[in-house]
Amino acid sequence: MKRILILVTVFIIFAGCEAKGGFRDQAYIMKAEKTLVRIRNTLQEYKLDHGAYPGNGTDLGKVLEPYFVKEIVHDGDNIPPLSMEVMSGVNTIDQVQGVILEFKKRLFYAESSFAAPYLPHVFALDSALSCYRLELTKLEDCRVSAPLPHIAKIDTMIQQIDLEKLAEDIERNIKVKAADVVSAFQSFREAVEGFNPDEEVQNLLAEIEKGVEAYRKDSIPEDMKDPDEFVDKIIKHKKFKKKKIIKETGEELKHALVALRYARKQRDLPDFIKDMKRRIPKSFALLKEYIEKKRDSAKRAALIVMAQDKLRKIKPLIDLYKKENGTLPTGDLSAALSSCKGWEELTSLFAGAPVLEETENGYIVRARVNNPEKTEIMIWVERVNEWDKLISESFSWGPVY
Repeated sequence: MKRILILVTVFIIFAGCEAKGGFRDQAYIMKAEKTLVRIRNTLQEYKLDHGAYPGNGTDLGKVLEPYFVKEIVHDGDNIPPLSMEVMSGVNTIDQVQGVILEFKKRLFYAESSFAAPYLPHVFALDSALSCYRLELTKLEDCRVSAPLPHIAKIDTMIQQIDLEKLAEDIERNIKVKAADVVSAFQSFREAVEGFNPDEEVQNLLAEIEKGVEAYRKDSIPEDMKDPDEFVDKIIKHKKFKKKKIIKETGEELKHALVALRYARKQRDLPDFIKDMKRRIPKSFALLKEYIEKKRDSAKRAALIVMAQDKLRKIKPLIDLYKKENGTLPTGDLSAALSSCKGWEELTSLFAGAPVLEETENGYIVRARVNNPEKTEIMIWVERVNEWDKLISESFSWGPVY
């Protein structure tokens, strides 16, 4: 067998010499060699299937042609636009939900008094949108509160916010929190100094005072360490380990520092709300249009597209049947395939069993969707023989086996 393959290789090289450009055009030679390797591998596959290689002088086209048949699965013409409709619905939901999730995330960093009125509506809206998405991607039945009243309420509350007053309230709160930090530090220092601190502790107090002063002036250097770090060192100092007053006043100072940092982070809230004043109404309009004009159609499209996907998944069962029986299971496929694992699930969206019809170069499987219209869906499996094209493009003559 090796000798035969070597002879074929020599012939191909000779044929390559006759191609325009000779060996300078390496593309012809490389393609021919690649095709030869593929033929060799296919012969090995043939041997595995039949127990031996084909006999000498065999027409390779006849015995290997089945191995070069490529099956292309085509959907019905109605599927692409329906898939686009489903995708458009999912994109609309994702777009609206993205805005709501961004708003929810920002509320978690806002003062509780500011966030509290919004959160019930945000949670309800997020839940409804998640369900709306699942009814397109998983065909789930949504039983949630209507989302439009919730997003409308959020929009109403946001539009009523006075951004200038909000900014003033934030700055006022920062000053209050800064005063709390100063007061907490005074209490902590008095408690520490009551135990005659050594030089090490005095230095730590000085570092804390420096940090507190920077927070009070609202001018914090980028390289400044958090005062909390020095507070912890004093609390854990061997001299104060069992001093309850030190731990209590130290923790109060740390809480005051956290509250001040939290208050300072609210400075971007007015700009964020200004952005939401623009984006929430757009999201409301998108969602309203989807619910009132597109949702029912998108749900119908999703059912058909999902049924089409299940119809495609029947093909491996058809392939297995053909491999085991040598023929296709024509007609009502339930007669031939109902015993296959997963058959009931694959046909759960159909109004009746799918039917297979052979064609000149493949076969068609048709089914009807279990919807009020009993929409017909189909897959056309087209068999394309690549042997002739591959040989004509690779060799000027042959190959000879």
